[in-house]
Amino acid sequence: MEVKNIIATLILNFFVLIIYGQVGNEYQISKIENWQEFEELTSLEAKHHRLTEESNQRIDRMFISDSLYLDTLSKERKKFIYEEYELKSRLNYKKNRARYFIEYIENDSIIVDKTFSMPDTLSSACRCVLKNDSIQIEMGIWVFGGFFYNISIIDNSFELDYIEDAHKSESFKYKKTDTSFVSDLELKIENVSLAFSNEIYLRIGEQLNGHLKFTSPEYFVDSNFRGYSRETTLEKGITSGEIYFTCKLREPFEPPKE
Repeated sequence: MEVKNIIATLILNFFVLIIYGQVGNEYQISKIENWQEFEELTSLEAKHHRLTEESNQRIDRMFISDSLYLDTLSKERKKFIYEEYELKSRLNYKKNRARYFIEYIENDSIIVDKTFSMPDTLSSACRCVLKNDSIQIEMGIWVFGGFFYNISIIDNSFELDYIEDAHKSESFKYKKTDTSFVSDLELKIENVSLAFSNEIYLRIGEQLNGHLKFTSPEYFVDSNFRGYSRETTLEKGITSGEIYFTCKLREPFEPPKE
């Protein structure tokens, strides 16, 4: 009887976890290979960091000289906007960045290679937000289209969402039989692994060093979208790759209310 009760309890707990979203991929704490290469900034990353710091210093000087905001604002309002918006929204790029090694596979052929031998790989800022007992890690690039990776962490489990934005160019289908294309491809990626180099303690200011490896589910894409074909055909697509990232846990940022 006791064995049956234990089994029943385990089954009940399993379904409770599923209902409340607690079952998912678990991240690992382990040594991250090639981390030393990531710690050394590429020339583009170093330039981005330098330009960001110079911009921050220029804004600080303008605030001190009272030339940053309109004269119609009171000193109290200027100080409030500067402290609550400008300072709290800043990221130190060197300590909050991601580096991407991505393959786009269309009809089983790799059209973009990932490699550590590239002199300047693709990088972006990375933002890690601590809200209650959950962590949101956001990274990506958007300039009239782009891509985003969002990692949601609760306890030891995580989920990865991938978004590719074709900027109003309807280029994607989730299934070949779909009757229409979409401009925003949104995929929940289950074939994924996530590792951090240290334990996570959920503390503001804590530095997270991580490595993400993934393969998306299949989707379909107009062959003209990425510019590798002059013919308009529907290709089976998969996005896969690795992302190295580092970021400092921060509180959620909310612009000041008027």
